[in-house]
Amino acid sequence: MQKISNGNKVFDALTQLRIIAQEREDYLKQLQFLHPAPETNRLVQKAIEYIHGHFFEETCTVQHVKDELRIHDHNFSSFFKHNVHMSIKEYITYHRLVLAKRLLRHKGLSIFQVALEIGYSTHEAFTMEFKKHEGCTPSAFHALSTTEEI
Repeated sequence: MQKISNGNKVFDALTQLRIIAQEREDYLKQLQFLHPAPETNRLVQKAIEYIHGHFFEETCTVQHVKDELRIHDHNFSSFFKHNVHMSIKEYITYHRLVLAKRLLRHKGLSIFQVALEIGYSTHEAFTMEFKKHEGCTPSAFHALSTTEEI
């Protein structure tokens, strides 16, 4: 019986990884169609492209984006907000939470696992941010919208 139980845990872990990978891939494909308006500054476009490729990493912060793109202009955050209509932090958070909601719809994924997958290092930080933007906790959202895995 122990081998079956361990086998199921491995299967469950592989299923969870498959679900996460598929949701990430699907969302990133959708982001390919979200292009800034042609008149958007090239540096803002580069920042958006960078964020789209890294928003689910814990290191994706405003400062990290600016460092990676070698942006030293103190006004860039304001310039980004003027062009995108949200701050860099809001933009990162928005995309993290969209992916989080997609992942939370799956029954086999834990809240903590979702938090880690989208770039939060703690369950608490994720829960606080999710509740602030969505009006409910990730647990409540998860309970109301879970689906069965195939």
